[in-house]
Amino acid sequence: MTISANSVGNVEDHDDVTERDSIIVRDQELHSVTPTDAKTSAEPAPTPSAPTEPDEPESEPIQSRRSHKSSSSSQRLFTGGAQPLLESQGSGQFSDNNSLIEVRGERTFWDRVKLMGPGIMVCLADTDGPCLITAAQSGALFQYQLLLAQILLVPVLYMAQELTARLALFTGKGMTEMIRERYGINAGYVFCAYVTLICMGAMISEIVCVAQAAAMLGVPLVISAFLTVALLSAIVVMGGYKTVEKIGVMMGATQLIFIPLIFLTKPNWGILWDQLWDYSDVIDAKDQNLNGLAPFGFMLSANIGAVIMPWMLFYQQSATCNKKSLTKSDLEIARVDTAIGSVLTQLVMSAFVISIAAAAANSKNPAYGTGQRLHDIPEIVDRLEGYLGGDLAARWIISIGMIGASLVAALVVSLCGAWCFAEAFGEPRSLEMSVKDAPFFYSGYFLTLIFGAVVTIVLGRDAVEFNIYIQIVNAITMPVIVALLTLFAASEMLPDHIRLQGWYLYLCIGTFGIVSIFSLVSIPTLFYD
Repeated sequence: MTISANSVGNVEDHDDVTERDSIIVRDQELHSVTPTDAKTSAEPAPTPSAPTEPDEPESEPIQSRRSHKSSSSSQRLFTGGAQPLLESQGSGQFSDNNSLIEVRGERTFWDRVKLMGPGIMVCLADTDGPCLITAAQSGALFQYQLLLAQILLVPVLYMAQELTARLALFTGKGMTEMIRERYGINAGYVFCAYVTLICMGAMISEIVCVAQAAAMLGVPLVISAFLTVALLSAIVVMGGYKTVEKIGVMMGATQLIFIPLIFLTKPNWGILWDQLWDYSDVIDAKDQNLNGLAPFGFMLSANIGAVIMPWMLFYQQSATCNKKSLTKSDLEIARVDTAIGSVLTQLVMSAFVISIAAAAANSKNPAYGTGQRLHDIPEIVDRLEGYLGGDLAARWIISIGMIGASLVAALVVSLCGAWCFAEAFGEPRSLEMSVKDAPFFYSGYFLTLIFGAVVTIVLGRDAVEFNIYIQIVNAITMPVIVALLTLFAASEMLPDHIRLQGWYLYLCIGTFGIVSIFSLVSIPTLFYD
């Protein structure tokens, strides 16, 4: 197939061509594009003596297309994988990233907003039910003294997730695929087994949180687990990547309902400021086993160790690859996307620390005062109901936020497992494909989802104890994951101007090293009672 200057210039806007059509073009038709074709396209076409009808191609992979928008929007045509880098002579930009040919016009503000999503969605998934309970426990035991940690974790989260965006945009590969190509097929299988394990464990944790929140509304465990599986299955099977991302962000956004709690609980801002820097209460605590330095260190380690979840890193890299509207030149947009997500997730965590700490300080019930430990989601409702309009309103508000946070995390975890499974076997992994066309991808998705639901139903409340062992695996292996991420980002996989190097490389090594140490030290907190 020959691509002429006219044909490239008239490629439809990517937003107007369905994702499924783009996949077909990428995987079928344009494998035939060669440098010779591109060179031929630069030659002016002879002027016909009379108007003629354009020749019909022998095979048309796209049966129907919508009319294209104005030339000011981005225009793209996807090619197949493993094609040579094509250099353009005109306004078109031929890129080897994700093997696509791109023709770009000037973008509007909303064009850029539409390109965001992977970073925001995965960071909202980071603030899942278990993380919110950890934040609430931090406020219950130590008031505002762990708030500074939440603030400092914003750049740590950003640094890790931003590296995945670099790798995705400039290699077009997920983490499992990179390991498979760099270290061999067997290494890919081993890594896939590890990711599958942590994803299944995380899925159990998310469904348990959904069940606890739904139980406050009178929904039994079996029903809530079944509804979770049905909902997440329908979202993926019936929608393409764009639809899945929009729904995921909307579900995750429900947790933003917790931010007003900062003001509704009326914290003492003077005490809050002092406790950001003053830890004498911890050092001089009467009950060192409850509010002393050791449990404070445990909670600090637990908060830090939960920042870089391995499945978060795998998800954002694969999701960025799957979002075909993103190209190399969109790295800055991906960075803004990640930065917004990092701030939002830690803002929600901070809101829980502040609101529970303020409620404990204001409580007239000694059982809910400062230093009294939380045990489950209903206890959070009990402590906040006076600020949310009573028990019924508090149940609904907390349940909606918790369920939304856990559902988006469950969606991210399932997709992470699915992408990893397909990458390990070198199989198609696009959400634009049907179950028949991408069996490995959907098998990984449903396997993760159904396994988590079944184990939760069988173990019931004991599933929380099962999750402890999964968290131990996360804590032990997280340093290896961030080390691989840093190694890949600093390697020849990336071009010089994008490669991790210089002072920022050393900053990443130092930061991830500290986080890794705290992650390993946090293992005893999993058994802290």
